[in-house]
Amino acid sequence: MFIVQPQVCIEALTNQSLLYFKPANIVLKISMSVTFDYFYHMKTLYIFLFSIFFFGKAFAQATPAAKDTILKGSIEKNCPGGFAVFDDYIKSITRPPAVMVEHKKEGCVRVAFIIEPDSTVTNIHATTKLGYQMEDEAIRSIKMSSGWIPSTIDGKNVRTSMEVGVQYNRLAKNMISIEGKIVE
Repeated sequence: MFIVQPQVCIEALTNQSLLYFKPANIVLKISMSVTFDYFYHMKTLYIFLFSIFFFGKAFAQATPAAKDTILKGSIEKNCPGGFAVFDDYIKSITRPPAVMVEHKKEGCVRVAFIIEPDSTVTNIHATTKLGYQMEDEAIRSIKMSSGWIPSTIDGKNVRTSMEVGVQYNRLAKNMISIEGKIVE
């Protein structure tokens, strides 16, 4: 029987396949494979528990707060009456800018904005740079709009991001067609 002191234990693990350890006059027989398996499994368990604690919050799915959430909307879902009503509104309220008519320009202006949970429109800005006051007129038209329907999460209204188009087409010398356009 091979008996070692506690301080010699680590050295004995590397030299012997079996180890007898005598702390406080109790003789224990420890197999090296069991010892190493025990430490390996404990290390694996600690890594696993640490991973759950550390990464658990990163992958947790909580319902976002309504004030912090912005969903992407569409004209069909967020405009009462859908695209047909939006197109009629743009045709009736938007005027062709004189500078645009004078320089014989045309094009599609994209306007982005946020529909707030109370249906108001904020953060209105043009995402194109065609010039000739076309963006200014499109922004004015969207500012005057009302009645937008915000998106919902779990029955609560949340902020909704929208982008729409206002198309200016030249028909004749001083004739301009203006229409709404769905922008993807």
